[in-house]
Amino acid sequence: IFQEQLIEAKEKAESAAIIKSHFLANMSHEIRTPINGITGLANLLLKSKLTSKQQKYLNAILNSTDSLLVIIDDILDISKIEAGKMTIEKKKFEIRKAITNLMEEFNLKAIEKGLKFNLEIDDNVPNFVIGDIVRLNQILSNLLGNAIKFTSEGSIELTVKVIKTTKTKVNIEFEVTDTGIGISPSNLHSIFKAFTQVKENISSKYEGTGLGLSIVKKLLDLQKGNVSVQSELHEGSVFTFNICYKKSPSNLLEVPLIERNIPYDLVSLKNLNILIVEDNLINQIIAQDLLADQGCNVKIATNGEEAISMFLSHNFDIILMDIQMPIMNGYQAIEVIRSKIKQGQEKTPIIALTAFAIEGDKEKCIKLGADDYLSKPFNPNILFGKIARLTTGVQLMSPTKKGNLKKVSDFSNLVTITNGKVKLMVLTIKTLREEIPKDISLIKKTISTKDWNNLYKILHRTSPNFDLVLTQPLRNNLRIMQENAKAKINLDQIPKLFRQINNSVPKLLDDLNTELKKLTNGQ
Repeated sequence: IFQEQLIEAKEKAESAAIIKSHFLANMSHEIRTPINGITGLANLLLKSKLTSKQQKYLNAILNSTDSLLVIIDDILDISKIEAGKMTIEKKKFEIRKAITNLMEEFNLKAIEKGLKFNLEIDDNVPNFVIGDIVRLNQILSNLLGNAIKFTSEGSIELTVKVIKTTKTKVNIEFEVTDTGIGISPSNLHSIFKAFTQVKENISSKYEGTGLGLSIVKKLLDLQKGNVSVQSELHEGSVFTFNICYKKSPSNLLEVPLIERNIPYDLVSLKNLNILIVEDNLINQIIAQDLLADQGCNVKIATNGEEAISMFLSHNFDIILMDIQMPIMNGYQAIEVIRSKIKQGQEKTPIIALTAFAIEGDKEKCIKLGADDYLSKPFNPNILFGKIARLTTGVQLMSPTKKGNLKKVSDFSNLVTITNGKVKLMVLTIKTLREEIPKDISLIKKTISTKDWNNLYKILHRTSPNFDLVLTQPLRNNLRIMQENAKAKINLDQIPKLFRQINNSVPKLLDDLNTELKKLTNGQ
């Protein structure tokens, strides 16, 4: 009898967890749908002529929507972990590059607050490991975000080192140190509990769900890692965690061609025939406007039945399929469309778009026949990249052709990373004007001496500067140079690729000066 009661209690608990998971996913969908509309319309407005004050207000709106999405994701992550639905990937990734890329983002946030940001990675930390890069980024983002949020003066430091290594595994320790408000000893025992926030008066002005550190602890538990904290009130904090990764058998990152993310500005999306299946009017307007700007021919279906009818009567290069719709939902429509393919007929790519965030949703879409998946609200550039990868017949624009290098600057990454904040953009451009000529001179000298090991290190350090302002083809040149120097292959390509970049520097510096004038005149 006792055993039967235990089984019954277990079944009830599992049922409650499933109901809770579905409820939170539905809640996520209901909240994400209007957020998608707000984000999309704000991004469309940012493309129009605006005063500096209007830009400031729109960026504030986008910041607010980003904050809402962080809260939603935190709640869903907790739900997934508690329901046992959170999975840890075991894939090869470039850990040093992942850390330095993340550092660039948080360095800008630190500069904005007048803080120093230091990064130290020991030489014995390998380039490649096997594990979950997404969860590592999530853990570091939570800890670094908190460090910056709770520090008003001083510095933030991230140190990374190996604490134990075997033939097959490497245990890596991460330490995040800040000079912020600190935590009193009486609160240290509870900070990793869900929905817990420090109740000191000094922290009452800081917003948050109280879920970040709980998620950090749970993600580390899933990876059999540990986290600890040392802190005194008003004396800053030190958060330390470790993860044991499998060693990678090689230093070459093997990515299947189908998974390579072709930057959309390397391809032409012009004249693609696209079917958007979407029942929300605002989402229709946003998607149609974004794709029309890329030169696409767009048709709209408001539900699955309409989508099937239009699919049978038109030739589309790709279908963007919303999942939650009346009459016939996206799951059903995908299944029917895939069943209508005749022998010898080419399959039309489908990207599933949904604000419904339940675990397994992506897998279900792929299983039914979708080629890719994107959750709402989405970054337009990511959507364009997915369309470019999946469509056939688009013409790659070679970065080696002279005509394609007339445009050398692209400030979209700078705007994204600085969140469009004018003061931060001005500061960054002024710094880049000084640093880029030095970087170019150093790269040129190193190529002339054929010191490929040193060239790789220099490119690894300087690439983030160029990523902020160069066009994708030129950034691609730098990436190829870096990979060739590291692997010591196709070394004769390096001088040719660098020559294109070097020839573009005068125009790039002119563009930086022009952009700086525009920004300072608009203030």
